[in-house]
Amino acid sequence: MLTLLAQTADPTGTATPSAGGGIAAFLPFLLIILLFVFMMRKQGRQRRHHVDLVSSVEIGDEIETIAGMFGTVRRATDEMLWVELSPGAEVKMARAAVRRKVVPFEPPSEAGGA
Repeated sequence: MLTLLAQTADPTGTATPSAGGGIAAFLPFLLIILLFVFMMRKQGRQRRHHVDLVSSVEIGDEIETIAGMFGTVRRATDEMLWVELSPGAEVKMARAAVRRKVVPFEPPSEAGGA
């Protein structure tokens, strides 16, 4: 953009072709703006995925928290969860602290094996 502002008329009156042109000067800015747009879209998708995950947590689900603790949900409200980390040890935490639901591992069945 400074290139456009720095261009002045030639005092001799002869026209000289510009090195980059008007549109080419804005190309780096356009690329930076596009990069930011794509980054914001990715963050928006991640945020929506996390909101869906947090809202789908139910009593009895095994979860992993952001702190890396694993436990089973025993009670739940709109904003809070009571998670049993070990028998008799229950903690109260915000729903937003859920990183993921833990899916139990099921080994592949050997039916029809070779």
